[in-house]
Amino acid sequence: MQDLMAWVLDPAAGVIWRSAGTITTMDGTEDLAPTTAEGWDRVRHAASVISE
Repeated sequence: MQDLMAWVLDPAAGVIWRSAGTITTMDGTEDLAPTTAEGWDRVRHAASVISE
């Protein structure tokens, strides 16, 4: 179970977490949502991995 979490689920969850929210700095605000079809495909793939 620990290997499954470390090698499959945690990396997939990381893709999803990094695709949401904003980062605000002195230089402005950066939206973390994907802006390309490939970016959204990575998020969908990660969600599919977790749901399986």
